[in-house]
This record gives sequence, structure tokens and C-alpha cells, in this order.
Amino acid sequence: MSHTAGNLVLHLIFSTKDRRPLITPEIRTDLFAYLGGIIREMRGTALIINGTADHVHMLIRFSTKFPSAPRSWPLSPGRYNQPVCPPRTPPSPPKPPMSPSSDSKCTSSF
Repeated sequence: MSHTAGNLVLHLIFSTKDRRPLITPEIRTDLFAYLGGIIREMRGTALIINGTADHVHMLIRFSTKFPSAPRSWPLSPGRYNQPVCPPRTPPSPPKPPMSPSSDSKCTSSF
């Protein structure tokens, strides 16, 4: 009787849009845990997940006996196609100081 074994190891790199430094130390741990949870759902093993402010490296192992191997990952609908972090909106610029209106009772002169 013959036996076959398969071991699929992938090195994936994800980048933020325009390589902006959006992965701050405050969210890094939660982001890596979230990505690890997705890999576990897919019956894979995250060997290491690490990265910098603008990209993430993942070394992942999948057994070839599971149909949820990553060959179907990019095509599957649902949350795998969604951004991991919502885009951040820049803070609004400060409002200019109020100028005195024409009906102001300010009578100072220079």
C-alpha cells in the first residue's frame, strides 16, 4: 500500500496601500493574532508572523489533504477579501481663528 505526504509552506507578504506606515505598535499584536486566526480557520499553521510599519511577512504551513489550502484563498468570498484594518482618516485641520465681524464693537486701532 502506497502512502503520500504533502507539506505546503508559503511565504506571504502583505503591504499597506501605498506602503504607508499604518501598522503601529499599538495594533501590531492584535493584527498578527487576527491573521493567525484566519490561518487556523483554514486548518493551516502560522509558523511565524512578523512585519514592520508598512508590511507583514507570514510563513505558513498547510497540509495538502485539506481542501481549504491557500489555492482557493484569494478567490473565496467573505472576510478574506476584506481589508484587515479599516483605512484611517487623517485628522481634520485646525479651524482658523475667528475674525471680528463687521458688526463687532471692537474699537481698537493701531
